[in-house]
Amino acid sequence: MSTQINARITYTALIGHILMSYRQRANLPQLPFADKLGITQSAYSRIEKGGTAVTLVQLKAICRVLNVNPAQVVADVETWSDNLRQKGVTIIETHVELPKAELMIGLGMLAIALAAVASQA
Repeated sequence: MSTQINARITYTALIGHILMSYRQRANLPQLPFADKLGITQSAYSRIEKGGTAVTLVQLKAICRVLNVNPAQVVADVETWSDNLRQKGVTIIETHVELPKAELMIGLGMLAIALAAVASQA
């Protein structure tokens, strides 16, 4: 009997991963980026990993440093949510602790999709 693992990702992890993608495309290491935001690297790392939900104030500050419109980030989150759902990934809109294997599958599928988009740019 095999165990089936359902791919799931929290909404906060999806947002964090997309913010990480923007930061990496801007070639900004996490520590100097966090310094520009006035928070610790550890606090910003938790945002990127989805352990801490980003507030609207934080999103605006992050986007200001990245020179990105917050509406674009929100649109990207919605687009990737739809894409992942079509691939069978469940997006959990409330914060819950997911089993690590399920979270990694969801993040892995997101990383593959983001890499494909980046290679087309």
